[in-house]
Amino acid sequence: MKNIVLKTAGFVTVLLLASGVFSWISAQPGRFQSRADAKPMNENRIEKIKLTDDQQKQMTELRAQFREETLKINNLANEKKAHLKTLIDTDNRDMKDLDKTVAELTNLKGDLIKKGIAHRDAVKKILTPEQMLIWENRVRRHLDKGAKGSRNRGMRDGDRPMNERRKN
Repeated sequence: MKNIVLKTAGFVTVLLLASGVFSWISAQPGRFQSRADAKPMNENRIEKIKLTDDQQKQMTELRAQFREETLKINNLANEKKAHLKTLIDTDNRDMKDLDKTVAELTNLKGDLIKKGIAHRDAVKKILTPEQMLIWENRVRRHLDKGAKGSRNRGMRDGDRPMNERRKN
């Protein structure tokens, strides 16, 4: 009899804790909520940069063209990476084919960089200097997020452990 009462009390306690945690999570503003009522990303960018209708049309066309061009290059680069992986994993490597694939992959990466620079120059022609500053800051923040990722936020001052940081 005691065993049944203890199991039931334990089960009820777990249920109460779980419901408390879920109600706390759902009460947090902005967390775990759908983005159905949120504005699309492009609208937020347009508002912050304050694009005119003509600028907005030009930027949309430019962005679509840039994505189309870079998609082709990225697809080719992915194919070359897969081919390179195959060449590396084989026992009898053909070094000429390996060198050729690495050179092609390097050229594709260079093409992507050149396309990015050309895209930036085209955007510079469309935007005013003030708008360009806002656009560059947004791009820089976006690139920094991608490079750092969410896992590196805890480490500051490089890779030095905490006890070494206190000495300075």
